[in-house]
Amino acid sequence: MRNKKISVRETFSGEEIALLDIFWLFYSRKIYLAVSIVLFLIIGVIVANTTPVEYEATVEILSEGGDDGSAGGLSDLIGLAGVRTNRKSSGGGSGGLDSDMYPQILRSSPFLLELMDEEFQFGRKRKMSLYEFFLQPEPKHFFAAAADYLKDFPLNVKILLGLAKKKKQVTPKHVRKKMEDYPSVLILSGEEKKVMSQLKRRISIASDGRIISLTVKMPDRNVAAQLNTIVIEKLITYLSNYKTEKLRLDLDFISERKAEAEIEYLKAQKELATFRDSNQGRMTKLAESREQYLTFEYNLAFNIYSTLSNQLEQAQIQVKKETPLFSEFEPVSIPGSPSEPKASKIIILYTGVGAVVGFFMLVLMLFVSYFKELTISKTN
Repeated sequence: MRNKKISVRETFSGEEIALLDIFWLFYSRKIYLAVSIVLFLIIGVIVANTTPVEYEATVEILSEGGDDGSAGGLSDLIGLAGVRTNRKSSGGGSGGLDSDMYPQILRSSPFLLELMDEEFQFGRKRKMSLYEFFLQPEPKHFFAAAADYLKDFPLNVKILLGLAKKKKQVTPKHVRKKMEDYPSVLILSGEEKKVMSQLKRRISIASDGRIISLTVKMPDRNVAAQLNTIVIEKLITYLSNYKTEKLRLDLDFISERKAEAEIEYLKAQKELATFRDSNQGRMTKLAESREQYLTFEYNLAFNIYSTLSNQLEQAQIQVKKETPLFSEFEPVSIPGSPSEPKASKIIILYTGVGAVVGFFMLVLMLFVSYFKELTISKTN
């Protein structure tokens, strides 16, 4: 093994450059590479141990959609009731959402705005909403926190000397803003956009056939499991409402027509009974004609009411039939160990960066040494 420091100029001055000489050239200056690797290794260890932890809670549910179909016969029913309309009955089977739409639902503004008002107990802190929690200063690892401190160092000195006052962090309550003329138009504040961005980053969903997997990541393990439960409940409610919305509209329509038909039926029944009570015994031809007319009105009202009652029962059955069913395939549980940070990956990454930085530093130093030796030789 060569102990003396190898000259860079001598190594590259010959007509042929031996790979062994290049190896010994780098090996003789290996201390620079080693220092860089060790330095970045220490930085990686510090970052891995000071990065805020995150916990992931996952639930898997099995979806069982209802059969395709519709309330059926609604157009005939409407015609029987004497109502002319272009409204078409449609079942929930043709209006189901594809599983590819689930992420879009979770990332939609109305869904997230409703979700950010949910309150949780974050460790020993007071109970607060997600809106309040995500507007608080975000914890950072050692070097990021140190950089922020140095950035605010002049202000901290002034506060220490009494030349300035420390601003108190006040988290505003979540108040929704709406346009008076257009209440359906969303007006999103900067704070709401920030919280929505956090929720989008922390909630993910995937589907494999009929199995839906929802994952929620939060800095508190209990909150991660609780939020996962709330999100999946809201998603199931949304899907169920979407699936049966048209059928429920049909159901409401039939229910209203039945109530109207019941009033007409009872009215026709009362008129017929009153007429017969007041015309007992021998009736004239005019009275008999009037009785036949009232009987026809009564029978028509009864048929419409009876048909609507049957149709209402069928519509109620259809709504229950089309309502999608979801069962827990793998229930959510409180995570035991944090999912982030991944200490081994961070340390390996920083070590690799240290090796690359050390290598380029070594190459740079070799260039500097080469031109330095070249200058000295010309001077001599």
